[in-house]
Amino acid sequence: MFGDTGEVDHPIGVVSTNLMRIALMLVMASFAAAAQPRMLAPVAGYVFDGSAGSIRAVVGVPGAASAGDRLPLNDSFSTAFLHPALAVAVGMGKDGSVVVANWADPAHPRQAVLTPRFGAPDRIVFAANADKAMLISASGVELWSALTSDPVVLYFYTSAALGGSPGKAALSSDGALAAIVLDSSRIVETSSDGLRQAGEGRSAVYAPGLFILTTDGALSTGGNTLASGLESDAELTVMTGYNGVVALSRQSGRLSLIDVYTGQLTSVDCGGCQPARPQTLATPGLLYFEDAERGGLLLDSTVAARPRIVPLAGIDGRRNQ
Repeated sequence: MFGDTGEVDHPIGVVSTNLMRIALMLVMASFAAAAQPRMLAPVAGYVFDGSAGSIRAVVGVPGAASAGDRLPLNDSFSTAFLHPALAVAVGMGKDGSVVVANWADPAHPRQAVLTPRFGAPDRIVFAANADKAMLISASGVELWSALTSDPVVLYFYTSAALGGSPGKAALSSDGALAAIVLDSSRIVETSSDGLRQAGEGRSAVYAPGLFILTTDGALSTGGNTLASGLESDAELTVMTGYNGVVALSRQSGRLSLIDVYTGQLTSVDCGGCQPARPQTLATPGLLYFEDAERGGLLLDSTVAARPRIVPLAGIDGRRNQ
């Protein structure tokens, strides 16, 4: 006969074991979720928001993009100019100092004060593929290097040496050459080896060779006309990923894209806006600019169809003009 085996069920112990298993599964699941990459909106680049006095990310895709949170800088800028490819900006602080900001680590941006020879600059332009910036003022120009580490002046030219007061300028992609537009509409090309006369015009840009907008609205390079019919007030700039030049005219409210290989000119109506402060973004096919009434805008050429103008929500351009 079979007797009592002496085994006794322990329901409380079974429940405790199950609870421990469930808790362990939850902990493992939380670790697995933490290991998964977070889905974040894409950042197309960074822009200066004059009304906020700070640098902000361009978050989202064209047509649904907006200005993100302000970078946590120590001081606000009264104006700033941004490098098209590096997380670097140079601008004027509220106290009048010239400041270089580096946000390679966006959560902990670094700032340093520069001491330009000619004081606070009116304009600043960057070399697209180098850590260099040219500071332009009515008294002269100076080329700075090593902005992300230990900034140093490579060379400078006074307005007397240039033969006039500088107004606009452009740097070659490596920063070896600079085209300086003088108040007389003469353009001189400078380097660490000296300067030379480069022609006459209202604006200049490297793409990658030197292109000049002449006083009669023609785009020329090496003495040859590439395109005509542009507004003489237009400002020339480049756009990442585009083999050409972009001309922005406040007078006509038009943006023109000129292919430097074919000379093909594509005009984009800005809908009555007055484009100002163009800024090349890191994302290919996008150019940021401002309008006094509509605020931040993007020239979007990322799609196969005709280039278009789309808003960048969150920036009031009226205070930046």
